[in-house]
Amino acid sequence: MFLYFKDLRIHFIVSSLLGGVVVGCVAYIIMRLLFVPVAACVLIALSYMLLWTIFRRTMVERRGSERFMAATRLRMDECRLQDYLHFYEILLSQNKEKRRQRRILLNMSTGYLEIGEDAQAKAILDELTAYFAMHTANTNKIVYFDNMVTYYLHMRDLEAAKKVMVMYKQTLNDPALSRQIKAFHNPLYEDKEAWIKLLEGKADEVLDFYLDLLEASPHQLTKVHAHDMLAIIYRQLNRPDLALASKVYLIKYGGDLACAKRARLEMNNAGT
Repeated sequence: MFLYFKDLRIHFIVSSLLGGVVVGCVAYIIMRLLFVPVAACVLIALSYMLLWTIFRRTMVERRGSERFMAATRLRMDECRLQDYLHFYEILLSQNKEKRRQRRILLNMSTGYLEIGEDAQAKAILDELTAYFAMHTANTNKIVYFDNMVTYYLHMRDLEAAKKVMVMYKQTLNDPALSRQIKAFHNPLYEDKEAWIKLLEGKADEVLDFYLDLLEASPHQLTKVHAHDMLAIIYRQLNRPDLALASKVYLIKYGGDLACAKRARLEMNNAGT
């Protein structure tokens, strides 16, 4: 969106000023010939500058929105996390505003976790820790805690994950958050609860959760994650046939996600 393309602001200002000067001069010449007051020329020039700025901002917002939607599709529907990260790497290089950089880095930490670059994700999250410790609940803070929990679950550090879950829950319960935001993020929190139970060996308690998640989500990324969890669940429940089916799904649809790479490696090592 407009604020994401900070390097274009100077372009907008300069083009608006130059355009305003040109339009004002032309209007001045014409209107002086018609004996129109100078104030009318100034008004026309200022109106042009305002309308031009609004038009350009709208067009950039539309273009930015389309780019972000395309990046989201790369991640959520195509599981092309390398391309998703490349988009945000370029975006980060174009932005100097700290608030925008934090949001971009947060998205990048998500991508790094999903391709298995846990150390890079943790470095970003550690860099953001002091900021989120001082600020009230918002969508970014929820994503921060969700990513922190994911990191510790990748590390099989259940004690650390549970500590973060307490802060995660407090943030979700903050009255400053709208019901829509809470409704959107609650399933992510519930996924982490189920994931913790799974790592504790309680596969039978979370089977239905992941089967429901598989059926309910329209996004390929979520379906792949559900199958990743189901493969573990079925192994714990001694259902190797179903575990194998979930692995096959991961390999076919998981793109460059870490769980898909892991499934391919396991299948190759097994000679399947």
